[in-house]
Amino acid sequence: MTREIPAFTTQICRLMAPSGLTAMVVETGLEAARVVDAAMRSEDREARIDKFLRAHPSGIAFFNGRDEVRMAGDCAAAAGPKFQLWGLDQEFLGSSGPLLQEMLASRPGPRARAALADLAAKDRKATAAALASGSPFDLFLLSASQDDLDRAAAAITQDGGKRARYLFGLLTETRAIYQTSKARKGDPNGRRARLMKRTLAAQLAANPGARLLLKFGAMHAYKSINPLNQRDLGAYVAERADGEGGSSLHIECGRRRNAAAASPGWCSRSAWSFAGDGGGDFGIGHSFYRGRRHSYNPPLRLMLRIARPWRPEFP
Repeated sequence: MTREIPAFTTQICRLMAPSGLTAMVVETGLEAARVVDAAMRSEDREARIDKFLRAHPSGIAFFNGRDEVRMAGDCAAAAGPKFQLWGLDQEFLGSSGPLLQEMLASRPGPRARAALADLAAKDRKATAAALASGSPFDLFLLSASQDDLDRAAAAITQDGGKRARYLFGLLTETRAIYQTSKARKGDPNGRRARLMKRTLAAQLAANPGARLLLKFGAMHAYKSINPLNQRDLGAYVAERADGEGGSSLHIECGRRRNAAAASPGWCSRSAWSFAGDGGGDFGIGHSFYRGRRHSYNPPLRLMLRIARPWRPEFP
């Protein structure tokens, strides 16, 4: 995370807003993005996200930095009252608590409510253990018993209701992606890419003609197969825009390799580079990655769905 990337994204948003901007699409979970969306127009937005993340450590990906939260608010101010923040990714490591709370709030039947209350209690114990150990692997999403989840799934299927079934599906899909990644088995990158493409397709079906600014890590934004051998979100966006008679512009931003932390960033429409450690502002809430520096920090790519699509009318 860097300060330059949110600042650059904000300026792109301000350039797009006068011609209409439906949403900013970000690399976080759909439900997590709704939390940020609900707070981003408030004067105390940073305090509200801070409160959420202190209650649910690592509950939102990437928006644990003040600059990212400020970016969302500034973009909303520029784009107008109908502007939205869309999340496409799996939920984050600490998301089980808020997801279970939402399930309980959806008024499930008695069998599902009892199962969900049991999971919520175990989630609180797991969060306390993770905070004590400092390990994200102690969080409920990764430490939960599969037998407990299977029993809850059966109860939710019986009388949980549509909302609880949907949220429980998000929880189990997120868990599966992290488990396969941790075990280095299966295809977690492909599964994640397919989830993001399905979620974007559903959002576009609900918002025809949407004009979007998409902010994702570079690996997700290639217009063709990426270095992980995936046809990721960028390929889907480019092909869909092309097929609808529109267009997409993909911009990559980051720090130059071996550059000093204070040096200017760079942006390119096609280049790829490895980036050094960034000097981001990690001032909000609790995160199990807070303060940790990485030797590899992939640059950002922005994908702009810049033209309202023309749709052919077939006889």
